[in-house]
Amino acid sequence: MYAAGIKLSIHAQKNKALFFKNPAVIISNHPSTLDPIIIETLLKTNSRMWIIKHAFRGIPIWGFILKRLHLLISRYNPKQAAIALNQGIKKSTSYKSHLLLFPEGTRTDNSKIYPFKKGFITIAKTLNRPIICLGIFGPQHVLTKKRLYPKAWSTHIDLVISKKFHYTDYKSDQELLEVIEKWYKDKYTLYSLTRSSYL
Repeated sequence: MYAAGIKLSIHAQKNKALFFKNPAVIISNHPSTLDPIIIETLLKTNSRMWIIKHAFRGIPIWGFILKRLHLLISRYNPKQAAIALNQGIKKSTSYKSHLLLFPEGTRTDNSKIYPFKKGFITIAKTLNRPIICLGIFGPQHVLTKKRLYPKAWSTHIDLVISKKFHYTDYKSDQELLEVIEKWYKDKYTLYSLTRSSYL
């Protein structure tokens, strides 16, 4: 990304190294295929486990790595998904790892923030961990669906880190979900719709 002249700005209220010291459930919007790379750049040496689609295991070489380092969930086999998720939660507890996922469910066209699935809240409650939101704005103009390589010198990417959301601070899962979705929509407006380079 840096070699291609792509600028990445990280916006956080607190020291990033200390912020990710304790394991949490980390979620992000998903506007491009660059998103996991951006998040990996942020987390550096912090222990983490990704929750990703089971279909990715079929990709040559990449799938071989994924099925050993990540938690693969099948959306079409609820029983298998439940077993895999339970195993992942146990591993995350044992290794004190962050759990990461994209609650929109798939990569989007970035025309808006799409509705989030509630599973990440259930995971946070099961693990008794806070939720950290990562907002990624701009990369869809760097690496579009039909491009194999990033478009050099094309745009500025903003990575916004939220405060920690604790489920115990809210009356219901739905209330927490609405607060988090509002956080994303507000940041989407600020960082996606106000930068002229994104238009």
